Amino acid sequence: MSAQDRLVKRAISRFRCAHCHCPHLYDKVGIMARYDDVWVVGVECTDCSVPGVYVVAMHEPAEPPTDLTAAELARGGRTRVRPGDVQAMRAFLREFDGDFSRLFNPPPAS
Repeated sequence: MSAQDRLVKRAISRFRCAHCHCPHLYDKVGIMARYDDVWVVGVECTDCSVPGVYVVAMHEPAEPPTDLTAAELARGGRTRVRPGDVQAMRAFLREFDGDFSRLFNPPPAS
């Protein structure tokens, strides 16, 4: 069984039976067929024995997702961390109270 097959089985085992809402067991999830990037997955509920079928499609993105700017990508995504950067982060963390909403949504300037 491939790593992708195991990933699909693990994902489906997190779903619940449509009939009785009992979670599916990993061992009761079976790969019935695979066509390129599409899996047909069968399950049988261990509580009520109602069968279920899932169709799973996984596609690799054309480019991996990133939050880097074009300039950062042009540099190979590397940013140098200088000793001053580390000291500034230490000072910030010493004073930071954990309020992320205030950090990312500062009050409007008056």
